[in-house]
Formats: sequence, structure tokens, C-alpha cells
Amino acid sequence: MSKLIEMPIGRDLVLDDAMQAGDDPRFAAAVAAFGQKLKGSAYGETISWREITDLANGAKGADVNGYRAEFVQMVGLAALLSPDH
Repeated sequence: MSKLIEMPIGRDLVLDDAMQAGDDPRFAAAVAAFGQKLKGSAYGETISWREITDLANGAKGADVNGYRAEFVQMVGLAALLSPDH
């Protein structure tokens, strides 16, 4: 069973630069960008595979199980299959 949690995002929570965020939110942004790019969304058109890779690599953190490194490899494979124009 899920439970709806609502929390307003005030100006005090907004960051001027994504690099100010922690590893987890930055990595999540890379995953979201990957999904948008894969599905051909207008949101994914403005980011390159290299930018997604750089964002993910910069937010890997300890990556104890290697899942984040595996994600970066998957982005690389997608870039080979569908290169940026």
C-alpha cells in the first residue's frame, strides 16, 4: 500500500547549479535524462550522451555494488546504437 506524501518546494530548497546537489539526486537526474533521451522526448533532445555520462560519473559515489558504473556502461551502449547528431 502506498501513502501520498506532499511537501512544498520553497525557494530555499532550489539550487542555482545541479552540481550543488548530492550524489543521489544528481545520479537520479542522469537516469531521468537517459530515459527522456531514449524515448525521444523533447526534454531529452537538449542533452547529449556525453553530458548524461558525465553527470552520472560525477555522482557515482562509493558505488559499492557497481550498479552506477553499470548504468554508465549502458549509456555508452545507447550512444553507440543511436549517436547524437
